[in-house]
Amino acid sequence: MAGRLPPISGNEALFNLVGTTYGSDGQSTFGVPHLRGRTPMHMDTGPGLTPRTIGQAGGAETVTLTVSGLPAHTHQPAAASGPAPPTARPAPSGPRCPTRPTRRVR
Repeated sequence: MAGRLPPISGNEALFNLVGTTYGSDGQSTFGVPHLRGRTPMHMDTGPGLTPRTIGQAGGAETVTLTVSGLPAHTHQPAAASGPAPPTARPAPSGPRCPTRPTRRVR
C-alpha cells in the first residue's frame, strides 16, 4: 500500500489516522506514506534539532560517510588482522536467523 492512494471505503480506520496528510482530496481515496528506502521520524522540535512536521519528506536513500563527517572519538580502534581466535563465535544461522529474506513484502 506504500505510496498509493487506496479507497477510503474499506480502509476507514487507517483513513481516520492519516487523513489527507500524505495526499489525495479525502473524498474517495487517501494517501499513505511512501517509506521504501526511508525511515519514519516523529514530528516535533527539540533543542538542537530541526523542526519536523507530520508528513514531511526528507533525507536521502544513500549517504557516503567520510572521516570528516564523523564525530571525534577518544578511544583507539580495536581491530586485528588474520584468522579469528578460537573463542570467537560463528555468526547465528538457522530458521530464527535467516541469512536472506524468505518473503518479500510489497
